[in-house]
Amino acid sequence: LYYPAVLNPAELPLSERTRRELATALRHYGEGDLLQALATVPPGWRPDDEAARVLLAGLLLAVGQVHEAEQRLAEISPDSP
Repeated sequence: LYYPAVLNPAELPLSERTRRELATALRHYGEGDLLQALATVPPGWRPDDEAARVLLAGLLLAVGQVHEAEQRLAEISPDSP
């Protein structure tokens, strides 16, 4: 399955740390190369806030990893905006 990328990372309140750690992945995402974006997420990288979790879930969903995306979304607090 393939889902188009629907998130604009510029609209997410990502921390500077996340932006720095995912700079290459964010560049590939912006270029529409979603598989390369996922491939360049550092091994073992874990989101440190809700916005980063949303970004990772969106990326996983866009490349067809639905179950993994659902797992990431389940980690988000229901009280998050």
